[in-house]
Amino acid sequence: MHRKVYVELQEKQLSIYRGNLLSRRTVPFDQMKRAVLISKMILIKLKTDKEVQIHTEWISERDSQALQRELKNRLGENAIFS
Repeated sequence: MHRKVYVELQEKQLSIYRGNLLSRRTVPFDQMKRAVLISKMILIKLKTDKEVQIHTEWISERDSQALQRELKNRLGENAIFS
């Protein structure tokens, strides 16, 4: 069975897999306003007031920590993960 990469960190954006029927969603870091960890989900609020959800139970703990570190580096105090 072929496994898809759910979240991919790229140089200027996140790429998020949305299923076989939808194309990947790309979210440029410069369009992110805030990121918050809520239960098992990272909620990213965009400057357009839209929201992007990333389910942390769909990725490894190591990848979740790396993603949170990257968002914290990019967003500073606008990334809340405690």
